[in-house]
Amino acid sequence: MTSNFFVFTGGPGSGKSSLIHALAERGFSTAPEAGRAIIQAQQSIGGEALPWHNRQLFAELMLSWDMRSHDSAGGGSTILFDRGVPDNIGYLQLCGLEVPAHMWRAAEQYRYNRQIFILPPFFLGNLIGDGLLLLSGKATIRSLGDLFKGSWSLKGISTMAFGLLVVLALLFVDWRTLLQKKKVKWKWAFSLAVTLMLSSL
Repeated sequence: MTSNFFVFTGGPGSGKSSLIHALAERGFSTAPEAGRAIIQAQQSIGGEALPWHNRQLFAELMLSWDMRSHDSAGGGSTILFDRGVPDNIGYLQLCGLEVPAHMWRAAEQYRYNRQIFILPPFFLGNLIGDGLLLLSGKATIRSLGDLFKGSWSLKGISTMAFGLLVVLALLFVDWRTLLQKKKVKWKWAFSLAVTLMLSSL
């Protein structure tokens, strides 16, 4: 076991990469996530190792990336990893795909600290962004232009509309009143104030 290697993991939109980036700015040594970098590289060459084309091959490339990150991290200082080798096993299991024997061997060989930081999904954070990312095939969303470019298909519009409806419902419906009294109560003033405050940041 490598006790100074710590893994941060969790579902899409949970804030792993943002947290890792913030910790890196504070002087911690970090190792980036494999997934997004592989997607960018594969798209740049028209490759097939993409989660919407060939999940098994995508997992193999992520495994190689994570093994290399582990090897290059050294054994001295504390390293914070944005996902680790075992995450690839979980990914294949989540996709309903067979986990090859060499992945189990890799998980045994490439060890991390037993304390793992699992971030819960931040539902609002990347709900619309990740949905459009998958539908449009984009690896990253850096601006509103990236968000909307290539997303004006029926699927893209439907995903965006659904996301906006969920956000509006969470902001403007008084759920405590709805659950306790079975009556819809709107909280316009508070929600508008919060919306304006966030938009000014």
